[in-house]
Amino acid sequence: WRQYGSPKVGVPGLNVVFPVNLTKALSTREIPFGHIENPDVSHDLPALKWFNVSGQSAERDYSLALLNDCKYGHNFTDGKLRLNLLRSSYDPDPVTEQGQHTVRFSLYPYAGEFDPAKVTRMAFDFNMPLTADQAPTQCGDLAKSFTLLSVGPENVMVSGFKQAENGKGVVLRLYETANQEVDALIRCGFSFKRAYLCDLYERPLKELATDGDAIRLQLQAGELASLYIE
Repeated sequence: WRQYGSPKVGVPGLNVVFPVNLTKALSTREIPFGHIENPDVSHDLPALKWFNVSGQSAERDYSLALLNDCKYGHNFTDGKLRLNLLRSSYDPDPVTEQGQHTVRFSLYPYAGEFDPAKVTRMAFDFNMPLTADQAPTQCGDLAKSFTLLSVGPENVMVSGFKQAENGKGVVLRLYETANQEVDALIRCGFSFKRAYLCDLYERPLKELATDGDAIRLQLQAGELASLYIE
């Protein structure tokens, strides 16, 4: 990118644009731990990993999600879905965006109404693809397949998994993505004594129901919850 902005020429930019053949279309964007319906404006709107458009074609519902791994400026107006790739502002930095850029984005079309749980998971998969490493053969007690942690149903997402600050357990942070009340089920591939809801200081608040390797938790619509697993 070698375009320079100035008070005389303005602010050069580069967008990728996708015409969308849908009527009664509405757009929605991802925000931290949730999503929000967009206002009808012509300027860019900030989004995280995805920006979704849903509407009708031939009296059937269709949707289109634009996934990205490093850009935040999105817009949908006049039937066109846009992603802002580069913008050469000149103040306070006179050489903004100069040089070589690599941008990944993907279109995810699907039949039906807007499905935030499905789109959120697709965007996470796009941003954090599965990687595989080959290791030398070793002796050990683990089975050929092993799952450290599994969380369901689809509209329950993990946002963090870390060692507790006191070193005596782990902390798991979850959030609900479809704006619906849900009974979450967490299965752990490690042994534990008990599990609690905790606050951001990792202080236990309420003990949760457990059954073997499973922890059960009811999440409210759009709720963010932290679990202390001891």
